[in-house]
Amino acid sequence: MAVISWHHFSQKPNFDYDIYIIHRPKEAAIPLINQLKDLNKILIADYDDLIFGTPDQAKDCSVYKNGQLSLEQTKKLFESNQRALFCFDCFTVSTNNLAKEIQRLHTKAVVQVVHNFIPDSILALANKWKLRQQEKNPNLLMYCPGTMSHNRDFALVQDVFLRSLEKNPKLRLYIFGCLQSTDKLLKHPQICFHGPTSYWNLFQHMAQAAYTIAPLEDSCFNDCKSNVKFLESATAGATLLATPIEDMQRISPYAAVHLLQTADDWADRLSQIGNDNFSHNIKTNYHCLLEHCARKTFLQEFTSLFEKMED
Repeated sequence: MAVISWHHFSQKPNFDYDIYIIHRPKEAAIPLINQLKDLNKILIADYDDLIFGTPDQAKDCSVYKNGQLSLEQTKKLFESNQRALFCFDCFTVSTNNLAKEIQRLHTKAVVQVVHNFIPDSILALANKWKLRQQEKNPNLLMYCPGTMSHNRDFALVQDVFLRSLEKNPKLRLYIFGCLQSTDKLLKHPQICFHGPTSYWNLFQHMAQAAYTIAPLEDSCFNDCKSNVKFLESATAGATLLATPIEDMQRISPYAAVHLLQTADDWADRLSQIGNDNFSHNIKTNYHCLLEHCARKTFLQEFTSLFEKMED
């Protein structure tokens, strides 16, 4: 087995393997994909975001909504990605909703949901660093947007947070990552911006907080996203407040998470910050990681793809 970037593979292809899993295949890859087909290789396309589909779905894509691409550019990107998608018959995806989107477009596709999980290596580091045992600040919430694509997501709860901070002077919000900020946020004495940090450092920062947040705008694009913010939070021992996307709802029966739909839901939960049984939440969420979000689950789901391919 080997993991290699498409850039390096396209420059120096290696045809020695039997199975090729291509993450987010692009139209530019089609000639090389066809070469692999001619060699009777097993090809699997892997998706973790809705980056194909109809023009209306392109309007929901974060790169358009946050101004990174124009609507025309986003539509062309979706069309281009869709042309690459149709080069495949077998797919792995990270959520149930993504599976439905592929099956809607490609009715004869073999699609297997392989949910995201926390690798053993990260769990081992979390145990070595005693992240879950660290003392948590019960009034500290942490927001970790990886890219500027979450600007509109945070805007949904910004006013709720500002009102909650005003009502509770002990409350603190730390923001690690990329977020378009206003003077209200930048100058607020209870909000601290840290900017982007390395992924390994992120867990150590999260371990200081009792809570993490993951608000998402209601859209087809976001509802295809995974529960990765739960995975990260549970690893660090933080309790997650999140929008109830499908993949969050999937694990909620086994996890201690707060799923919040409306602004009133967020306001109500923020008024109760610090009242959780943190010891119970940490134990429950770690058990959820081990039983429902770890390597054994991944292996069961991944091998199911080959069983489907044989049918």
